[in-house]
This record gives sequence, C-alpha cells and structure tokens, in this order.
Amino acid sequence: MTLGINLKKNNDKNLPLMKWNHQNGWPVVLQVNVSHDNNIFNPVICDLESDNSLDVVVSYSFSETESYIDAYSLNGSQKTDLGFPFMVPGKMLSEVSVGDLDNDGNIEIVASVPVLTDTIHTTIYVFKYDGDKFVESWHYMESWETGEVLYSPTIGDIDGDGDLEIVTGNQRYILDWRGVVYALHHDGTIVSGWPVRSIKKSGSYYATPALGDIDNDGFLEVVVGTYFLFLYAWEGNGKLVSKNWPVRLPDDNRAHSVQIGDLDGDSKLEIVQIGAQYGDIYIFDGNGNIINSISPDSPDFSSTPALCDIDGDRDLEIFVNIGEFIYGWHHDGNKVAGSWPVFINNNARSSRVSIIIGDVDSDHLPDIIYMRENLDDGSNIFAFHSDGALIDGWPYSFEKANNLRSSPTLIDIDKDGDLELVFSYSYIKSSPNPSTYTIDILDLNSTYNPKTLHWPMFQNNPKHSGLYQKPGNNPPEKPVLHGPCNGKVRTEYTFTALTNDSDGDNISYLFDWGDGTNSGWTEFVKSGTIVNRSHKWLWRCNFKIRVKAKDCHSSQSKWTTLEVKIPRNKAVSNVFTYNFFERFQIIRKLFINI
Repeated sequence: MTLGINLKKNNDKNLPLMKWNHQNGWPVVLQVNVSHDNNIFNPVICDLESDNSLDVVVSYSFSETESYIDAYSLNGSQKTDLGFPFMVPGKMLSEVSVGDLDNDGNIEIVASVPVLTDTIHTTIYVFKYDGDKFVESWHYMESWETGEVLYSPTIGDIDGDGDLEIVTGNQRYILDWRGVVYALHHDGTIVSGWPVRSIKKSGSYYATPALGDIDNDGFLEVVVGTYFLFLYAWEGNGKLVSKNWPVRLPDDNRAHSVQIGDLDGDSKLEIVQIGAQYGDIYIFDGNGNIINSISPDSPDFSSTPALCDIDGDRDLEIFVNIGEFIYGWHHDGNKVAGSWPVFINNNARSSRVSIIIGDVDSDHLPDIIYMRENLDDGSNIFAFHSDGALIDGWPYSFEKANNLRSSPTLIDIDKDGDLELVFSYSYIKSSPNPSTYTIDILDLNSTYNPKTLHWPMFQNNPKHSGLYQKPGNNPPEKPVLHGPCNGKVRTEYTFTALTNDSDGDNISYLFDWGDGTNSGWTEFVKSGTIVNRSHKWLWRCNFKIRVKAKDCHSSQSKWTTLEVKIPRNKAVSNVFTYNFFERFQIIRKLFINI
C-alpha cells in the first residue's frame, strides 16, 4: 500500500525475538522516504469504536504539507475500515490527544498541526467516530500569521460545564516572539476569555499545557511555560490565577511540559517545572510562590520529569533524565534512597522523551522505565528498581533507531492480565536510502497492576494533562444534593450534600452557588457523612447551584445540579441589578459578605 510520499506497510515477523516476546503481529514497520526533520510520535492507546478492544493511534510527518494519523488493531492490522490513515495538510510535530469531548460515549482524536498556506498557521483538527468510520468533525485555523504549534494539545474541562475543552499553545515569529494559548470548546468555538497572549518578550509556548486545580477552587487551571524564562497559569476564563503570575525562572523552559501533583500529601496541588539547560527543578504552589528548588550534581540538558509515589508514603517523588544520569528526588530535595542518580552513557538528548513509571517485574512496586537513543544508531529501554538497581534482563536493545521523539506507554493492551510496553521510533537515513517508522509492542509477561502505574505514558494520560492522580484510585460518587427550590432575596438557605467514596477515602465538598461565588472546599469528612452549607442571593433570578466532592487524593466527582428560583417581580430592575453586579464584581462580593 502506498500513501503520499512512498510509504509501504509491512509486519516483519522474522525479527530475532531473543528473550523478548513481541505481541502477535508486531512490530509494524513503515518504509518512508523522509528527511531528518520528520518523525513518528508517541503511540496513544484507546478504544476507537467503543467495542471494548484497545487500539494504537500514532501520528507521523512526511513533509511540510503532509502528515498522517494512523491506527492499528491489537493484531497489528491497519484500521482501514475506520478510514485510517488520514492525512492532515501540515507537518505534525507531536502526538495526538484523545478523549470524549462531547460526552456522547465515543472518543474524539485531537491534533495540533502547523499548516502552511502563504504563512504557517496553528490549526487544531478534531476527528470523530460517526458509527461507521472516523471523519473530520471540524478544524480551527487561527487567523494570525506565522503561528506554529509544536506540541500536543491538552484536553480537560476548564470551564466547569461538564464537557471537555482543547488547550494548545504556539510560537509566533512576530510581536517579539510572543506566543498565544488557545482554548476551544468541543464544537470548535473559542472559550470565553481566550486566546491569551504572553505579556513578556520571548514568550513562545513550545510545551504541552498542563491542567489541574492548582488554586483549590474546584476548577481546572491551565499552566504552561514559554521557551524563555516565564511560567504562566490561567483560570478557565483566561485570567491569570494571581498577581504573582507569570513567574520568572533563571533557566529556559523550552519544550519541557509542566507536571502537577500533590507533592507533600496536604490535598493541595503543586507545580513542577524543570529548566532545560541545567536541569534545575522548581516547585510552586498555586499562587506562583516557589516552594523549593532542586539542582542536579552535574547540570546538563534535561528531559521532561515524571511524578510518582515510589516509596508508598503518600507524598511524591520526581524522576528525570539529566545529561547522562537519571535522578530521583523527594519533593523536599533529598535524593531517593539507593544508587540515584544512575549513569546511562552515550545518551542522545531529547526533551520529548520522558520517564514512565510502573511495575514491570511483578513485585507490586513501581519501577522507572526510560527509552533513550544512543549515538551509535540504536536505542535502549532501561528499567530500574526504586533503589536504582537495574532490573534483571534489562535493558531491551534495538538497532536502527535515531532521531528519537517519543516515550513508551505501559498498559495491558490485550486485557489478558499481563503488561505490555508500546513504543515507536524512527530510523532516518539519507536519501535515496529508505528510512523506517516502527511501532512495536513488547509482551512483558509481568502481572498488570493498575495501582502501580504511577506515570504510564508521556504527560501521564491520553489527554496529556500532566496531572498526577493516585493510580487505581476511584473518585467519589456523584453527590446527592438537597435544599429548597424556591426562596427570597437576601434570605439565607441551607443545602446538604452526601456521597460515598468506594475506596473509603475522606472527602470534601464544594458548593457553587450559581452567582459567581462558591463555598470553597469544606473540611474533609468520612465517606457517607452529610455536609451542610448556607447561602443567600442578592438579586432575583433562577440560579443553578452545583455541588461536587473530592477525595484526599484530589480526585473529583461529577457535579450535581439543583435549580433555585428567587422569583422575579420587577424584571427591568432585576436585569439592571444582575448586569450591575456582573460588571462590578468587587461590589458584589462586598454585598455578599454583609
């Protein structure tokens, strides 16, 4: 089969297996005629047809105007029946992200692509399953000139409306390299308050944005650094989280994405950003204050870090490749016990290749896995115990690999109870010699244990949110909400919420009153405990109040909604009052506190 520029697909089943077992039908090798600045990116594992069978989705580029999104079944067969591969008219520089954007039960595939017309434009493509095959649902092309998107989009509910938004940033060649971050609804319309532009010079956004509730208000914030010096954090409405943002760093961020997690076990999220040139790690709270900074013994170029609870003490550790070493630190800056940092020589450097973390030897403890390109046309996948000792039988080595731009994924892809490692790599040769893109799956013969998969892929999940959540943890159930459905202005009413957590974790509640205010998170209580909160409204309207719960691991439930009618007697006055308070938020807050 030929696609575009001389691409031929074959399943090479005669490769020497050594002691490593490849999943049946793998590897899949694509013969391509491309230059060194083209590549294949991270495989993303998902159920394309909602048929309870997992598929492999990959993206790869051929030229400035031709790239492909491709998909394969578990047996290595190309999913041509679903319309794959399909071409996008630009040069893809990152993996796709996947998620059910519109809550219809089917996933969508989202790709950020720089598309060349007269100039380069940041373009977001969304592909949807129509019950028969995947088709382009919509695409958005920015009207600004020379906006090149370099990294994958992030998917998450940043406006609290229950469906998912798409967030991506770009670099820009004009306006002092001041980049733009876009946020779009599932239908392609721009989220209110977006796009946002960097307010500092040299502010292009190379990295994948991270999403997390960093200010503990119950809603996701967007965090991403610019190539040089500055780290930004915005609310879902496009406003900076606090006056401290953006934060200036003494090192450039380049393409290094942010990681978010509850590092110290206090049920509040922290932010981890690594500097590209020296490997210094900076830890921030949600207000942009630096809590800690960590420096390697030998400053050097770094990859993107990964988070995990390697020792089971409920706080998080940070693992990262810096130069020729892999480091492991506690959040307080102390090195993880053992032989960290471990030395891996002859390492070709790439910020795109991040560590992944999961149990690959069936000892019920998380292990550190890192795929790196060596400088002799080959690659290795290392696996280390939590103390830094190399696991017996590793590394897995393979030849004919260079220009590495992807990280592996740990998953039970065939749902047989053991673990597989999915990865891709390229071997780019000078024309006219044929180059290859390879997608492979190793059957590790290790017991699949989701509770040990702390960071199983790049940016932790197929949405690429960069948010650490305790593996195997379940969020609280959707709460039951009770209270009056009718009321009067400036009269206080009490509402109750109740839910359970299947893991038995303590839970906290957040009441959103529908007038721009909320209760803040309540104290943590035992699962199944009723919590009461009271509120009064200042003008007549029909308010939709909501409540949700989170557990002590920051995993949040879905919203429950209740409409409260504060009768309207004087419509004109009500509209004026509502608009007045909407315009002057400070005055509204003063009235609420009276």
